[in-house]
Amino acid sequence: AAEQGYARAQNNLGWCYQNGAGVEKNQEEAVNWYQKAAEQGWVEAQYNIGYCYEFCFGIMNREKAKEWYKIASDNGFAKAYYRLAEMMFEDMTSVMGTTAALLLASAVVPVTNLVTVPAAIVGSRIRKRMVIKNALKSDQGKEMLQYYEKAAELGNNNAKEKLSKLKKYL
Repeated sequence: AAEQGYARAQNNLGWCYQNGAGVEKNQEEAVNWYQKAAEQGWVEAQYNIGYCYEFCFGIMNREKAKEWYKIASDNGFAKAYYRLAEMMFEDMTSVMGTTAALLLASAVVPVTNLVTVPAAIVGSRIRKRMVIKNALKSDQGKEMLQYYEKAAELGNNNAKEKLSKLKKYL
């Protein structure tokens, strides 16, 4: 059925290749079949392509993932709104990773002052709050919140949970 052009079958075959169900696992082949279904407007396939580009080793590409999530979200797919918002959140708050590096460095270098690590932890929490508050005030942050809100409206529980956490920063 997939080879005869049925979008649902193409999407399902893409899933089989992505997960190695009944066929040898092959991410590129999965995207190939998802692409065929996506070109026919199969929204789940559009999302699945984004998912592959975000999470599947060997073909990971954040920009392509965002593009496909955007296409699927423009077509009303709740998970796509959520993943797009999550990627935007990760991009906007990636500076928080520096705190982990500081904590790792303090563990490698002998700590002579027991105040150093707790101070770094408290500092990281304050920094995290500031980064998130500033991110939410930006145009990109407002757009991200809209994606979370749309996903929540469409019933995505992860988006509802994330929104309740983020509203504490507003």
